[in-house]
Amino acid sequence: MLGGLAAGAATGLLVAALHLLAERHLRAAMLGMLPGGGWTLSGLAVLCQLVPPRLRPALWAVSGALFAAAMMRLSAVPLLAFALAIAALSRPRGALGLRLAAAALLWASLPAARWLLPGAAWPQDLPPAPLVMVWGGLAYSSLYLLVEHRRSRPGALGWVDDLAYLLAPPRLVTPFFQPISPTLFKERTCAMTPLRLGRTVGLILWGAAVAAVSGALLYRPVPHGSPLRFPATLVGHYVHLASGIFLAVALFRCLGCDLPSGFRQPFRARSFADFFRRWNHYVRDSVLSLFYFPFLGTLRRWLPKRATEILSAYLAIFCGSFLLNDFLVPMATTPDFLDAWHRATRPGHLLGLLAYWSAIVLPRSSLFFRPREQRELKKQEASFELWPTLKFLAIFVGLHLALFALGRR
Repeated sequence: MLGGLAAGAATGLLVAALHLLAERHLRAAMLGMLPGGGWTLSGLAVLCQLVPPRLRPALWAVSGALFAAAMMRLSAVPLLAFALAIAALSRPRGALGLRLAAAALLWASLPAARWLLPGAAWPQDLPPAPLVMVWGGLAYSSLYLLVEHRRSRPGALGWVDDLAYLLAPPRLVTPFFQPISPTLFKERTCAMTPLRLGRTVGLILWGAAVAAVSGALLYRPVPHGSPLRFPATLVGHYVHLASGIFLAVALFRCLGCDLPSGFRQPFRARSFADFFRRWNHYVRDSVLSLFYFPFLGTLRRWLPKRATEILSAYLAIFCGSFLLNDFLVPMATTPDFLDAWHRATRPGHLLGLLAYWSAIVLPRSSLFFRPREQRELKKQEASFELWPTLKFLAIFVGLHLALFALGRR
């Protein structure tokens, strides 16, 4: 009972933080679409702590479906149908490629309808329709679910687990685009303890502060020509990415799923590869799991080891970071297809991404270091030293400044 009250109080704090953000953050607008708003979420958090852990996924699935119906009304039908279709596609064990293709086509049906059918365009003003925001986050998650079903033992993930993963209330109230492992999602079901309560409250406060900074930088952009435009753009981009996952994970914790925050002290990074091991590591973990290791296993049959490692890394980042995140999510969430296409395929943007990927892949690759030396570098990066960190910070800012100048052309 005390755990339930603590979870309800933490959820109330999260709701209060979202209300204080007002219209500076999308999550505040999404919460306003939920009947009962904060009271509904707080009550759900209390209930999640009172039911046995084995029943919690069913509660998440049912509450997610009810929230979707209440927030989106008829627009919830495509979302619920998609979740059921992906859960059904996850059941067979063979023909993974065909099932992935089917899932991709099902997901693409909504963006295609918005682009092609008369009257399907969404209004230009913010916030975007809730279905569109939730849909954007399901592209990666649906593929992740199919792959992990294939890798797990039969029966490890059931229908209820799949629907809870795809329809979890945080996806609707605090939409996020980061891919979270379905297996991790199931394994981290837990009760609210004083330690977890402290970590949850800390993450809520930190996430709200980051979201406030993000909203100020996004809704009050620095004028062109100002010397502050570059640092404001750089900080705004990174804190915007962080704020969404912080608030979503905080709500997951309130509902009884103790997920990691997704960040491992990124300010201690000493290289670009180390930075993305620490910053928003959900994306890195999924890129490795879904793309890098499969590419590595396939290409090693025909290519030398060094070429295989480097090419697999580039292909994995292209598929997992660019294609599924930077390309498909804007295509799904913006009303103007051509504008999203031009933004994603600008030569300056693509060259900048290639330079960024090279900074991640090449400096620590087998092209320059032997396996033993690579292991030593990872051990060194695990420790904190001020001077190497400051050198990397200078390189980090310098590369972003070059990309910022290139992107303006």
